[in-house]
Amino acid sequence: MQGHLDLHQIQADEIRVKGRAWVGWLAMAIMVSTRLWVGGIVSPKRDKYLIRELMTMVAACSHLFAIVLVVTDGFAAYPKATISALRTKLPHSEGQRGRSRLATWPGLMIGQVVKHVKAKQVVEITRHILRGEPDEVAECITLSAKGGKQELNTSYIERINATFRQRLAILGRRSRQAAQKLERVK
Repeated sequence: MQGHLDLHQIQADEIRVKGRAWVGWLAMAIMVSTRLWVGGIVSPKRDKYLIRELMTMVAACSHLFAIVLVVTDGFAAYPKATISALRTKLPHSEGQRGRSRLATWPGLMIGQVVKHVKAKQVVEITRHILRGEPDEVAECITLSAKGGKQELNTSYIERINATFRQRLAILGRRSRQAAQKLERVK
């Protein structure tokens, strides 16, 4: 199992990619404790398939049955895609036929941070634990944040998104630059 990481806490988010006569999306995930960029996926649509590909990439980087806290924004595709990607096949019992059963990793925890916006201003932030116990989530945050905020947040992925927007014109919100093709973003 060389090359796999003990991820502890993952934060995931998407960035809108501006093109000429098209819009695309770049979904990314980072490991909070080391700020390691786990991966990114580019797609023409912001949908469940984009998120499923991203979570499959996260699963490929992690130990099987690892204790992992995945924190995302309020996009509805994340919980199902995370549970779908972070599971493994159970071995067949003797004489059993057909498809193997899949078991979600027992250490999987999912949190969401939802920002409520009014007139382009964030007025309220709600935090939800969708999977896992509050004390387990708090312990995982303590292990990975190392002196940072001790609550569910997406600040680390938001920071890397801001850096990418600042450095790459095609990811900027207000820019005259636009990518010619979605393949150029990859």
